[in-house]
Amino acid sequence: MEYESRIAPVLDHLAWLAERIPDPANDGRAHDAALLTYNAAAMLQWRFVAPVSHADLISVEWRRTEAAEAIDKLVTLSGKAVGKAATSARDQDKRLRAQLVTEINRVVDVVARSLQIAPTTPTRMPELESSPNVRELLDEFLAAHAEQYAAAILEGRIAAAKSEAGPDTALKEAIAGLIYIYDSAREADMSPGLRRPLTQMAAGFFKTAVEQQAEESLPPAQKRRLLRLANDLVESAASANP
Repeated sequence: MEYESRIAPVLDHLAWLAERIPDPANDGRAHDAALLTYNAAAMLQWRFVAPVSHADLISVEWRRTEAAEAIDKLVTLSGKAVGKAATSARDQDKRLRAQLVTEINRVVDVVARSLQIAPTTPTRMPELESSPNVRELLDEFLAAHAEQYAAAILEGRIAAAKSEAGPDTALKEAIAGLIYIYDSAREADMSPGLRRPLTQMAAGFFKTAVEQQAEESLPPAQKRRLLRLANDLVESAASANP
């Protein structure tokens, strides 16, 4: 793992957004504001639950819980705002943007204090304005934690080599990941602090795989059941004790 914070630049970008969103030039652009906030919030959440730097580890449990709750709230709020803003009236547009700014400022303050890092410097990072590349982030995380996850990585690669590519490959691999994480025999292989981010990632990949599969070939009833299960797993993983 490295020693330079990967979270600090995301906080700087969020602080920059908080300055720009209320600008009169952005009146009527709540949808853009919500989408930009959501993309940055998603990256912040990833950097928090799957750290690749020692600087981004929070050892005090109550501080970690406080930061996790603040980040989850921003992700949820901005995600819902993307849908609401698409059809918002002028007065709602202003209210949505104000809510985003309030929540961004709260997250920046809470996470910066939890990590005990210097005050943020509002700085735009264009690379945070689009959806995160999940595959690249996963590869980066596994590389940073190669020693802890060596056995899991090897098993995953062997399983992938044996499987045939097909439209349901992603779903099968995601289910395999969940089985590995929730297998009681594996509990001794990982500490609670490492188990939590892996659980969250496994649940997230399962949800993504289900959504992709649902668009292609799942019958409606099966689609509803799997999506409900995926959402439950993601919520459960997000609320798990650190």
